[in-house]
Amino acid sequence: MPRLLAVLLLTLLGLPRVGEAAPFAEEYSIKAAYLFKFTKFVEWPREAFQSDPGHHVFCVYRADPFGEVLDRTLAGKQVEGRTAVVRRVKNLEELPRCQVVFLAAAEAAGLPKVLTALGETPVLLVGESPGFATRGGMVNFVLRERNVRFEINPRAAAQARLKLDAQLLDLAEIVGAGRLE
Repeated sequence: MPRLLAVLLLTLLGLPRVGEAAPFAEEYSIKAAYLFKFTKFVEWPREAFQSDPGHHVFCVYRADPFGEVLDRTLAGKQVEGRTAVVRRVKNLEELPRCQVVFLAAAEAAGLPKVLTALGETPVLLVGESPGFATRGGMVNFVLRERNVRFEINPRAAAQARLKLDAQLLDLAEIVGAGRLE
């Protein structure tokens, strides 16, 4: 059954499987594609775009494992009529101006400060470290059988006033306090 869900997920999101010996760059190419595809399954409240109404802002907080991959992946893309832009941010105060924030494994220890800085701001917080979603992150990338998968904490997303599509939830491993109905 897990393999069937993986095939369905990759088909639905239009993403390739990671190869048998997936190089680091390929892993981040897939994660970058996921970051963009997630936006098709998340609804932000209108006020999420007040600071920059023409852009859908993807932020990488501090450590950046993507390099140019994320920029290339999002180049020329639109999210609900807004131009996708990538920003690398170093200060917590900048995070509430993003719609998606990625927190690399190298920055996992900073999760409590990031959560405090965001509060209930409608920002999709995505990470890649063990326990990220159970500790308050919303989406956590995990490698399983050399494939990029993801966990979702729907309660954390709901606290930020983000609505996650049921299709996305069906394809994820639900963690945290459980599925919201």
